[in-house]
Amino acid sequence: MDKKTFFSIIRSSLLGAAFAVTFTACEDDHFTVNDGGGAGANATLTLWQQIQKKPELSRFREIAEKTPYFKDEGHVVKGYTFANVLDGTQNLTVFAPTNTALSEAEYQGYMTMLQGSTSDQYDVFLRLIGNHITRNRYSATGTGQEDLVMINGKRATFDHAAKTFKDIQLAEVNIPATNGTLHTMNTLSPFAYNIYEYIKANPGEYGKVREWLMSFDTLYFDSYASAEGGSDSYGNPIYVDSIYSRENSLFGFQYSKRGEEWIMNIKGLNGNIEREDSIWAMALPTDLAWNAAWEAMKDNYDYSELYIDKEKEDQGNSGQTFGGSADSLRTLGLSMDLVAPLLFNARLQLETTTHSGFWTAEQFKQAPMNKLFNARQDTFTVDYAATRDVKELLFDGNNSPVEVSNGLVYKVNNWNFWKPFRTKDVEMKLNSSYLYNLNNNTNNRATFYDFANKGALITDSLCGTVSFDENTKKTGFMAIYSTSTSAAKMEFKLMDLERDNQILSNVPYDVYVIMVPNFYYEQSQWDSLTVTPMKNRLQIQILYNDGSVNARGAVTEKKTTAMQWEYDGLKVDTICISKQAYPEGLVFPKSYKNITRSFPILTVESKAKNKEAGYQHTFFIDRIIFKARE
Repeated sequence: MDKKTFFSIIRSSLLGAAFAVTFTACEDDHFTVNDGGGAGANATLTLWQQIQKKPELSRFREIAEKTPYFKDEGHVVKGYTFANVLDGTQNLTVFAPTNTALSEAEYQGYMTMLQGSTSDQYDVFLRLIGNHITRNRYSATGTGQEDLVMINGKRATFDHAAKTFKDIQLAEVNIPATNGTLHTMNTLSPFAYNIYEYIKANPGEYGKVREWLMSFDTLYFDSYASAEGGSDSYGNPIYVDSIYSRENSLFGFQYSKRGEEWIMNIKGLNGNIEREDSIWAMALPTDLAWNAAWEAMKDNYDYSELYIDKEKEDQGNSGQTFGGSADSLRTLGLSMDLVAPLLFNARLQLETTTHSGFWTAEQFKQAPMNKLFNARQDTFTVDYAATRDVKELLFDGNNSPVEVSNGLVYKVNNWNFWKPFRTKDVEMKLNSSYLYNLNNNTNNRATFYDFANKGALITDSLCGTVSFDENTKKTGFMAIYSTSTSAAKMEFKLMDLERDNQILSNVPYDVYVIMVPNFYYEQSQWDSLTVTPMKNRLQIQILYNDGSVNARGAVTEKKTTAMQWEYDGLKVDTICISKQAYPEGLVFPKSYKNITRSFPILTVESKAKNKEAGYQHTFFIDRIIFKARE
């Protein structure tokens, strides 16, 4: 019987509610012993010996005897099975399914899996053995309920008075053992994968996502939760029941290796997909979808082997370089961008006219939404003319997600996240001091003009609006001027801070500058125009990395052709400045996507002649936009 057929027989079911858990974390694994009125004080047999005595537990016993003990799903403790665990010193409570609960077909299916791969063996632990054992001693005496953490990480409610486990009536209770308490049940404890377990259990379909996520798993030995059994000849403790915990760096917002300067900070999901107290919705691309997206996007992630560290250059340390294998950088940069946006908190979405407050998984599944926020707080939206429900696009038309213990899994055969999410455009809103390059001539200045601070009222009926920045909550533009008689000139770091976008390789860009008239800066009263409009003649050049190095192996950056334009100063105006110099679009041969400390340097300077009639050297810019051609 194959695994798929077997699981169609045993049928997994949801637990009814989702609970928090990490894989055998120490706070869940070691508790103060509660003897249940001395149930274990007079015991003479271990749990394993008690199970051996009961013929109605023969199937569970045989499976437990052959089920290896795992550090995690990829690491077996050799020569150690759950027969050893149940015969050891760690206090446990076992809710053992009888032969009535475990049918012959199910029993044979599990036994076949135990002869298979490590993954199959781990599934036996996850679904059956670990789903019926918890650490510590719990007796069906007294009143009240407790939430138990099972050793597979799942949570379950144990009702002492009603003598039920997950609302299943226990058949026999409070069988004492020297190392815990045994209960029996005539129904299997229901089981459902969480999202991470589901991904790991389906390597044939989601192998690429699985490989990327699992590469950031870190396994820790937990000596506090483990049971000691004497010491070696050097006095070091020997652990007879070793407990391990796991962390995954991609469950956070961002990962940077401690103590090292990384060329890339690894973007994560910003959500723990093992936690069972959350309700997540995750788009899960198949290997087919992954490979297609990779093929479509790989040319945009063509990296140089070396980059100049612009942060250190700002601090006066010129010539500092860092880098890595171009192929490795592509794997890191593209993999994180394929996976990081996929997770959504189904409970925390935008209120609608028909819904307010927290969402349930069923409401998330059924309700059409024209805007979604993922766990990283990225916003996804679509054109109303295309479709009202952005889920239709993101989840590739899948309206029947797999229900898991902590939410919903949407299988997608097409990775559609570029379309409603982050375009390839790079939009520089010149409202952050971080965008200035610090190595500038001291005679040049850049000042952000905030309308709120000036008390000015800007309306569409005047001469055009300037941008509002979501991060700073300010509306304004940048004034660039010189304190000397020379022409104003300023360098900027070419990046999109608001949308975390950087220049991609092999993308043709049209370059636009949104100019602001001088009277927006100088005018104090807007009921009538009293300041004479002034013109500008300006130029932009960009210093960038094309992958070249000199004879000494040092990076040699190049400059673009100068892009010049005239501005009449009469209104807020969007001007395409690249069409003459780059009629086919400006293309950068090397990508800056996700690079942490390097970026092209964009220089804007006035080209007007001194005292040229009607012209000024000072200029005012709202935004510079690199618009990617489709």
